[in-house]
Amino acid sequence: MHSDELAQLLSLGLTVFQLDTERSFASSISHLDRLESPPMVVECVHEKGAHDWTSLIHIAQASGPHKRLLIELVNRGYHLFRAHERGSLFVHRHHIDRVWDKIESGEYIYTEDHLVYQLSFPEQRRPGRLLVVFSPVASNRFTQFLDRHFSISFKSIGKYLHDDTLILRIADLGGVVGSFYLPTTYDPQNNEKVQRLIRSIASKYRIPEKRIVLYGASKGGTGALYTALQTGFRCVTIDPIVSRRSPKKDPYYAYTAIFPEDREKLFLRLAAEKASAGWGESHITVVTSPGSAEHLPIHRLAAKSPLARCTQLLIVHHPGIERHADVGPRTVPTTVATLNNALVGLNHSPGVYHLR
Repeated sequence: MHSDELAQLLSLGLTVFQLDTERSFASSISHLDRLESPPMVVECVHEKGAHDWTSLIHIAQASGPHKRLLIELVNRGYHLFRAHERGSLFVHRHHIDRVWDKIESGEYIYTEDHLVYQLSFPEQRRPGRLLVVFSPVASNRFTQFLDRHFSISFKSIGKYLHDDTLILRIADLGGVVGSFYLPTTYDPQNNEKVQRLIRSIASKYRIPEKRIVLYGASKGGTGALYTALQTGFRCVTIDPIVSRRSPKKDPYYAYTAIFPEDREKLFLRLAAEKASAGWGESHITVVTSPGSAEHLPIHRLAAKSPLARCTQLLIVHHPGIERHADVGPRTVPTTVATLNNALVGLNHSPGVYHLR
């Protein structure tokens, strides 16, 4: 590590452990595990290739051993936060506030549960409703910076909602590019912490639970749906990723030891459990489109499983939707209308509806 960079980290009170990839990865991890306490920062030394921004995440895409090393670090609570001239720097989840400048500036808030969030307040009225926004995949999901865990989508959403809506955005910490807000090997209580944060914010601003709405698209939609099933909060989820994708193309590391349970099996199991316990009122709206690769898995879950008892499935037919990434941008009018209905507590009839 460059001496100036090391001095900067030490000035923040961070302890640094150097992990040399020239040694066997098993030996390196074993050495890390033998330390009396987890180091705050792990420096992983590796070849850089043609670009100075190359990190262990990039190398892991083509190298099995480096991928295994990356997973081992993630499963010990470490997050890549910088690529430097000698390799990559990882910070432990418990010290992420020391190196994320947006936390230091006050733009983001860091909690005792080691979550990161942002609040946007209504301009003129006291908060009376709460919209919780779950973060989608970042446009550059393999970036070296921690912002890959907190993609601020639909920045202007507040002006389209009821004017007393407080907006809570929650970062998706965990995993390599995010945890989908699901339980992980490192943090099995990951989603329970998210639930506590939502209830804490609602309680602080005296917002009743019936005025809480969860919203997310893609990866964020997965988190919103899972949290809604756990809490009974109203939910509007846009083309959530609930499928079992090919392990040969696994950009989210879903088929690795980072996640203790297969995502598709997880949702089907949870739907069956909630159904056997007895559903409350219908509270979930799912938006998808035949043009998305997620359409069929979503249809199986939202229309064919016990989840159908409390779900309104909106299938949008739009010529501009040709892939999963098109669904969010092309369904904004449907999303805004559905969110506002949910925020005022309007009930809907479960079923499948085609919108043309």
